[in-house]
Amino acid sequence: MKNLIYLILIALTSCQFFEKKQSENELLKTRLQEINWQKVDKFPSIEDCEVLSSEDLQKKCFFDFIAQTIREKLQYSNLVDSLKNDTLNIKVSISSNGKIDFLTNKDAKLDSIIKSSLIGFPKISPAIKQGMFVKTEFYLKIFPN
Repeated sequence: MKNLIYLILIALTSCQFFEKKQSENELLKTRLQEINWQKVDKFPSIEDCEVLSSEDLQKKCFFDFIAQTIREKLQYSNLVDSLKNDTLNIKVSISSNGKIDFLTNKDAKLDSIIKSSLIGFPKISPAIKQGMFVKTEFYLKIFPN
């Protein structure tokens, strides 16, 4: 009988029955705090840039493509003469489903010209963070000429 009591005590103390387990919410909160949300694992891209081997080359290709596309659209507008010596700061927003949006701080007419460049814009693969598509926003400096 004495051995049976010892066996029960050993069984109860050896298992982690009395140990407090971290809840799923606490684990999630801890994990979310460890993630650097200011940096993505993979930048947004277009199909033509995907074939490049280096991540840095893909990033450069993507930003160059967007800047060149906006420059070309401005060439065909009548605003290009008024912007010759001006730098455009364009906010580019890419949603988690790949929808792109442009916004400037100049005027509504310029915004509409830049937004018209979205017509026929190639499909964009959104940025990836922790295996999930995420929204990204960044600013591009465009020199019209």
